[in-house]
Amino acid sequence: AAVIAAVVLAINYLEEGGYISLIERFSETLEDVAAQERIAMAIGAWTQFTDHPLFGSAFVELRYYTYPHNIVLESLMATGVVGGGLLLASLGATVLASIRLISASPSVAWIGFIFLQYVVNGMVSGSLYLDGAFWAYGLGALVVARSLEPAVA
Repeated sequence: AAVIAAVVLAINYLEEGGYISLIERFSETLEDVAAQERIAMAIGAWTQFTDHPLFGSAFVELRYYTYPHNIVLESLMATGVVGGGLLLASLGATVLASIRLISASPSVAWIGFIFLQYVVNGMVSGSLYLDGAFWAYGLGALVVARSLEPAVA
């Protein structure tokens, strides 16, 4: 509670001093052409998924002919519930592995942190097909987390 109060007070102080305008920054975000296109892509991708929910419809969003900048939405659009479920299962296992790495040792925590950063990136600007680093760090997190487990005799 104290940290939240301190952040709110700091933001209020900076806004009153004219250093930042947090409310203006967020209110103008939706007026940006790129933000409007991403919203339209997300709506189009969701429509494609709802039109073809089992196996998906297309590799790209059909109005803009590009990926919708969200890995979960892209998976649902392109592969339906089948592929979306597989992505969520893979993502869940890899996020858990990353958390294990972060809590296990500082020498391997960086792998987990980088993968989690790529997950956040994937939700706001990612592509399943075009983001090789997402898959590489995910696989790395799974492999290293597995190597931390004690050997079964």
